[in-house]
Amino acid sequence: MEPNGKAQRTGSTTVGRPNCELMKTPYGSKQLHERAAFFKRLAVGAADPTFAAKLEALVDEYEGEAARMEREVERFAVPAV
Repeated sequence: MEPNGKAQRTGSTTVGRPNCELMKTPYGSKQLHERAAFFKRLAVGAADPTFAAKLEALVDEYEGEAARMEREVERFAVPAV
């Protein structure tokens, strides 16, 4: 993520904040965890340390967003009777 809040361009895809549409889906946190794992694997295999650091930042952001979503689900969950 650039300091101005814009997503970084890598190749033909945009890498940036988690997708807002993804966060609206019922399985959003699972998908965010999967994407974080994907970025983690990329970071481990990256030859450029600067790029690896950027990927690690994305891993932290995706994991944090997934945890936030899980807390929201728990907060609004109906207690079992």
